[in-house]
Amino acid sequence: MQVAALANTFIHDPRMGPVATVALTPAETDGRDKSEILADLSSAIARRWSLEAERGLLAALDVAEPGEILEALLPVALRRNQLDDHYLLYPIYAFRACDSLGWEWAEAILRPVVRYLARHPLTDAVGEVRLPNILEGTRLYHDFQALEDLIEAHGLTEDRVPIRTSESELPAVETLAERIAAVPDIREIGGLVAEAMGEGLSLEGAVDALSYGGGMLYLRCHSGNPFEVHIHTGVSARRYLVGLDGISFRSRAIALLNWCLGLEVRYLTPKLTLPIKAEATCMAALPERNQEDLLAALIASIEGQPPVDLEAITVAVDDLIAPDSLAETLILAQQYAEAGYDAEPLFLALAELVCRDEQTEMHAYKLQQAAWEEYHAVPPAFRWVHLMAAARHAACVVNMLPKTVWPRAAGLLTR
Repeated sequence: MQVAALANTFIHDPRMGPVATVALTPAETDGRDKSEILADLSSAIARRWSLEAERGLLAALDVAEPGEILEALLPVALRRNQLDDHYLLYPIYAFRACDSLGWEWAEAILRPVVRYLARHPLTDAVGEVRLPNILEGTRLYHDFQALEDLIEAHGLTEDRVPIRTSESELPAVETLAERIAAVPDIREIGGLVAEAMGEGLSLEGAVDALSYGGGMLYLRCHSGNPFEVHIHTGVSARRYLVGLDGISFRSRAIALLNWCLGLEVRYLTPKLTLPIKAEATCMAALPERNQEDLLAALIASIEGQPPVDLEAITVAVDDLIAPDSLAETLILAQQYAEAGYDAEPLFLALAELVCRDEQTEMHAYKLQQAAWEEYHAVPPAFRWVHLMAAARHAACVVNMLPKTVWPRAAGLLTR
């Protein structure tokens, strides 16, 4: 009910464009082979010819595999990541939606994606993003060659950098993750990843390091901004990209190197002020609880966070600071993880809590999904960070106001 209400809010917003997508015929193939059709699709997006891009997509859907089509979108999507993380996140999540719902629905799901990519990259940015961020993103966008230079400088080629990881890489993955977690400036991470891959770390190993290190960065962040989820969603998206057939080595490598340059990742640098975990003496002072009691205490701590009325705040959302009471939630989440208790009851309880959210444009759901996925994807020794991250974010969103859908829905369900 919550998702339907939120989706309808967006669909019926007059800024969202046509309510119904116009009928189109596929681009003429004229005997062209698959590579030419895909090249035309990519060119139309780059030239911002949205109508031709949509027609090109329809033609490509008839002849190409999903990974091949996504590869045609990536030259624009990867370059624009520096302007807005969603230029890469939206295509990848849309492709995942097709995987889940069925590729027979690909036209309806993917046509808006290519239309989005084919628009001017700064459309509607002014007023939504602060000017310094626009200027830095524009500089990084025009300095895309720096990522190519990293690939060349470290000799990153398909024959030198394997795709798959193994247990033997675990020490290298952990070392890179710890370096990522300790950076003073998030923009430095791409160089660290390139260096590690140049020394033999696999693409999947790099994803695991970004996942673990990124999770620790998130725990270092003092922010109370409920939209700060793209450390996790960005890693989850790149894990999908690395594992998808049809994606070139260059695209995979660029995606890993530019994770740290997305607007909603790099701007967290000034907020990295907190310790990653509580000290051992603090943890030792906690009372011992069984799983059921500790889970109850953790959920009570999350629900007990002070409410934040987004219509009444006097600062920008990205300037919100997490309350001191969040420390209690994080300590309890750390205790839960260190006790080795089953993570699934906690993730289920957090999922129920974030279903009350209607102020984060569904970012609360996205963080929980990405944290759950990464918890199960990384080596067991790294999982604690995603359990703590999920609890942390739930605490930041569960009491966001105003609420209109949840109280009505809950009232109807109890009748």
